[in-house]
Amino acid sequence: WHIECSAMSSSILGLPFDIHGGGQDLIFPHHENEIAQSEAAFGKKLANYWVHNAMVRIDNEKMSKSLNNFITIEDLLKEFNPAVIRYFVASTHYRKPINFDSERLDAAKTAYERLKRKIIEFKKAQHHGEDLTEEYSSEFLKAINDDLNIPKAIQVLWQAVNDVKFDTKKKLELLYKFDEVLGLNIKEMKSENVQVSKEVQKLIDARERLRKNKLWIEADIIRERIKERGFSIKDTSDGPQAEKI
Repeated sequence: WHIECSAMSSSILGLPFDIHGGGQDLIFPHHENEIAQSEAAFGKKLANYWVHNAMVRIDNEKMSKSLNNFITIEDLLKEFNPAVIRYFVASTHYRKPINFDSERLDAAKTAYERLKRKIIEFKKAQHHGEDLTEEYSSEFLKAINDDLNIPKAIQVLWQAVNDVKFDTKKKLELLYKFDEVLGLNIKEMKSENVQVSKEVQKLIDARERLRKNKLWIEADIIRERIKERGFSIKDTSDGPQAEKI
């Protein structure tokens, strides 16, 4: 196992290569053996940087086949957009354990959908303001250079998104650059035409009538019934808009 990795890395990448990744559970004996045999064989450094990720946990327990508590990507994709899963994973530093549970995944989904709405707004309505590109670029790069601190980089992204002084066109250009690192598909974010059944549309119309009559409690009850059918409602100046949950 150890000699196999040394053979592959030296023949394919050459020594030294830049970044060697792996789980924290591989530091000893695997990576220590790799270093010892590679440097003994070639007299060169094996890798310039070592990136060891922490373990995945499920509901605060170690994920493992023996505990039968593992989740596959295939299972997650049945319920969540790939970009939501990416956002969720990126929100925890790679050296810290990441805990998969439905509450955290739902929170990531909410945050990602909010980001998507903001991006769509920026694409539709241009606001002229200050060019703060250099300021936010510097903060983003500082986060990346701090041991790939992607959670901090996401914070910088949100600061830029919420900065009302920042010129919208310049802001979008910068967010596209950030996304070359984050991979959240920001450039592809756009409004989607959501098709609802006649039943759901009747509920939306009923809720709107209740709201116009200021029957807020009854309107909220209808909102929950709509949610049970897989849709959330966003109230806009153009009327209620259905969004698939």
